[in-house]
Amino acid sequence: MNMRLRGQTVLEPARLDPLHDLLMERGWEIDEHYLVEDGYPRDHEVYWTYPASYGGAEINQVGDATPCPLTCRVVPDGEGWLEINVELAGNEQGCPEHWHAYHVVPISEDELERLATLLDQVEPQARSLDPRMLIECRFFGPCGHNNTTVSTL
Repeated sequence: MNMRLRGQTVLEPARLDPLHDLLMERGWEIDEHYLVEDGYPRDHEVYWTYPASYGGAEINQVGDATPCPLTCRVVPDGEGWLEINVELAGNEQGCPEHWHAYHVVPISEDELERLATLLDQVEPQARSLDPRMLIECRFFGPCGHNNTTVSTL
């Protein structure tokens, strides 16, 4: 049964709340201004961040020079479908080892299982990254050109 949501501009709470619960149970965060009184997002135009990225180190924001944390959000694709994007921790620009790639999880009947499997792989990677190494790579290593990869699960 295909339950992808074509042409919808919102993700109903019955679909969004379990996604929010999964991420929060795994230690992810969401900016409080996106939440309503019950502690859940108002709509899908929100993103969650993984604060354990880079071993939990706090990093000052300096434009595109700042390594990005692991993030997750619901976005429309180019064909009108809603999908879950998991953006890996890394540089906005950089070498293949350090760039900020992303994975796509189509919204379907098993999206939470597929997302959990993906997070089991990418959360440890995000925790182990050294932000200094990424910054040095960005400025002194092979980085400096824009690379983006997409994988669909």
